[in-house]
Amino acid sequence: DSKLKVPNLFVVGAAKSGTTALYNFLNQHRDIYMSPLKEPHFFCTDIRRENFSNFFKNRSVSPAHLKHYLSKKRLSKMQIAFVDNERDYFQLFREHSDEKYLGEVSNGYLLSTVAAQNIYNYNPEAKIIMILRDPCERAFSQWLREFQANLSRSSNFVDDVNYDYSLNDPVYHQSSYTLVEQGLYFNQVKRYLDLFPHNNIKILFHHDLKNSPEKVKNDLFSFLNVENYNINFKKKYNATKMPRNKLIAGIFNQIRPKNPFLRDLLPKKIKSFILNIIFSSDKKGMFLLSKKEKIEIFNHFKNDINHLEKLLNVKLDQWKID
Repeated sequence: DSKLKVPNLFVVGAAKSGTTALYNFLNQHRDIYMSPLKEPHFFCTDIRRENFSNFFKNRSVSPAHLKHYLSKKRLSKMQIAFVDNERDYFQLFREHSDEKYLGEVSNGYLLSTVAAQNIYNYNPEAKIIMILRDPCERAFSQWLREFQANLSRSSNFVDDVNYDYSLNDPVYHQSSYTLVEQGLYFNQVKRYLDLFPHNNIKILFHHDLKNSPEKVKNDLFSFLNVENYNINFKKKYNATKMPRNKLIAGIFNQIRPKNPFLRDLLPKKIKSFILNIIFSSDKKGMFLLSKKEKIEIFNHFKNDINHLEKLLNVKLDQWKID
């Protein structure tokens, strides 16, 4: 294959469904070059940082920090930004060599009402990957992350979901976390199926990634028509950690620097050491989604799941209430 000029592989979401794991797996393959900035959000022109409320704006990378990042000789790994112009977007792939795929992962592309069309206009031959998770679990995982960061509205998951949904704000990060909206997959998936050839779309499920990682790996490499060699598909990435003590975590989050420049000054090992003292990966007890909680929010998703089953001709019984 000659050098590719344009990205041709897009993992479009869903958020909190295993996209960071997919990014890391794909990035290990010699035929795939993934943007070092994991989520550039270039094609979701309806989800832009400047439209965020100040609360959400402070949590994402500023244009100045993005400019500083792109000016570096070698691009280091960075999680999320909102790249506005094509020149900057191409900069993300400047270190590629002769890989078959240039790829990126932006979770906003699934929720966005325009990203599918924008990607199609840009490269109608592109391969699209999405990974879908039980929407109740997905919402809980997202809420846990906010709770961990001391940014949830309260310590009651169901109350927070219902309040968030009552804001009736489907636009990500204006007033709501879109805890429900991001799990209403039917229209999100349909936008891609309506545009791209179906053999260029791969829909994965989070429960398969968790229970049959080897099968997902084989499936994925076959879809991409790349050599299937041994990559560790079992490693967990971006797992939500819980405060060992809510009060201490609350104090920590109050004093934690919001500015990415200040955060970058601390060596990774020290940051990791501090976070491991305060947070734990152990989610036993109250931090598992209870059946009672699932029952209380399931109605938000019930009809959408039924429509999705028909659209994809799959059974999603494990997402439903017994």
